[in-house]
Amino acid sequence: MSEAEHPQRHMLNKFINALRDQGFLDENFSSLGNLYDNRNMLSLFCDDAEPKLDRVEKSLKNENVDFQGLVTIIEQIKGNAARLGGKRVAEACAELQRFCGTSDVERCNEAYKKVNWEYYILRDCFHHILQAERTIRSHD
Repeated sequence: MSEAEHPQRHMLNKFINALRDQGFLDENFSSLGNLYDNRNMLSLFCDDAEPKLDRVEKSLKNENVDFQGLVTIIEQIKGNAARLGGKRVAEACAELQRFCGTSDVERCNEAYKKVNWEYYILRDCFHHILQAERTIRSHD
């Protein structure tokens, strides 16, 4: 059975299309091409984003928040998410950046929670997609 005919390929494509329909992914995800070959890029995104999200959370707990520093960190996460097609993560990051511009810690904390939530959903989706790709390849 070819990879294209594999029953899980159909299910994986339906899953990815549902993620697009729900706004989690955009056309940049499609431009990655072969997901199995790009698995390192997806893993690097996650390995890079999690410590940055931790830094944002810790920074927001400081008495004197460095909003410009937060904007820089969030810009990096947003850019990396956008390159991989992580639309909702990128949008949530943009919202957090806007609130950093107002120096409103409370609104920044709320926006951070949304970024964090969207990131972990995307991370889990990437994990499921890559797991399905491995399964499909192992049955060839």
